[in-house]
Amino acid sequence: MIERLRARRIELTEAGVRRLALFGPAARGELGLNSEVNLLVDLAPPLTFDRYLSVRDALAGLLGQNVELVMEDLRHPNIWPHIQDDVVEIW
Repeated sequence: MIERLRARRIELTEAGVRRLALFGPAARGELGLNSEVNLLVDLAPPLTFDRYLSVRDALAGLLGQNVELVMEDLRHPNIWPHIQDDVVEIW
């Protein structure tokens, strides 16, 4: 999964993805058939809902699974303590 995302870095960067990290079950190697892939993303401006949906849908299509796309600073105090043990930086 990580290599698949890294292989599409140019395309995703052109779509506005500046930074991407995996967390949750996929990062721990516990992804089930119906699990969502949890990704933290830093998007370049303009930060629009259309851009968010476009990137989320592109990632879901690339991975063939539902994607939960979280647009937050990776070390945000409301998120980091809950995910820090299994975050895998993609780029």
